[in-house]
Amino acid sequence: MKKSMVMAMDRNRLIGREGGLPWKIPADMRHFRRVTTGCPILVGRRTFVEDIGRPLPGRETIVISRDPTWRADGVHAATSLEAAWPLAESLMPSAEAAHVIGGAVLCRAAIASVDLLHLTVIDAAFEGDTWFDSFEWQNWNVVEELALSPGDDTNWPLTFYTLVRRGAPSQEIIT
Repeated sequence: MKKSMVMAMDRNRLIGREGGLPWKIPADMRHFRRVTTGCPILVGRRTFVEDIGRPLPGRETIVISRDPTWRADGVHAATSLEAAWPLAESLMPSAEAAHVIGGAVLCRAAIASVDLLHLTVIDAAFEGDTWFDSFEWQNWNVVEELALSPGDDTNWPLTFYTLVRRGAPSQEIIT
């Protein structure tokens, strides 16, 4: 099973505002659903509780919390990212990938362990308080790119990138 991350950022690497997304883009939400459906998703507790609040259909949700007693209906809990990866594989062994989907603290911890990154870049500048500062373009190769213009269910130009970590065994990471 591939270790993957799904993220969206603006041109300044902004990813969040007050615990949520600074934008609502239907095209990006469809892309997220297409990439993650049929796969386990890994999410931090705060992001799950404050933003998502429920298991997402067609996916096994693994919530990562330092609190070993934390539980919620319909989701699985892990106390660390290291514990979540094998749990993801045991829950959905035929899935191609397990996807880290947020929040920012989990993404900073996970960026070094993923070899596949589904990244939406919105060509606009938004207001917010959280950046994807752990991401460096030079560490990744673009294997797929799809640009959308305003009007294609987005108010801003955006590009969906599929990136593979430089040095990752490419035959194992093809999307």
